[in-house]
Amino acid sequence: NKKDTIRFGTERPFDELVKYLDNSFYSLQGHSWGLEQGNNSVEDFYKKYKEYIKLSRWNESQNKNQFIRGLSSANQLEVRLCGLDLPLDELVDRLVKLEALESHTN
Repeated sequence: NKKDTIRFGTERPFDELVKYLDNSFYSLQGHSWGLEQGNNSVEDFYKKYKEYIKLSRWNESQNKNQFIRGLSSANQLEVRLCGLDLPLDELVDRLVKLEALESHTN
């Protein structure tokens, strides 16, 4: 499946993918946030997000958490399926590819 290839990459073994699905629990509660994806594409939201975080003093982990928190619920699920340990730039790249694939197949 093309979506699975984008989500997980081609190098990851099946056991690792199952582990992600079994052990993925991610809590973002308790964070204040003012920027949400809404109807924006992932790419456009990421551009706005990068401008927004210039005002913050968040570390890399907090930046990633806040970005995920602002995504649509469908894209938050895609992030979990891709793997929460991926660097933010790689997550965004995969989300953009998934979004393009989805719009191309519809």
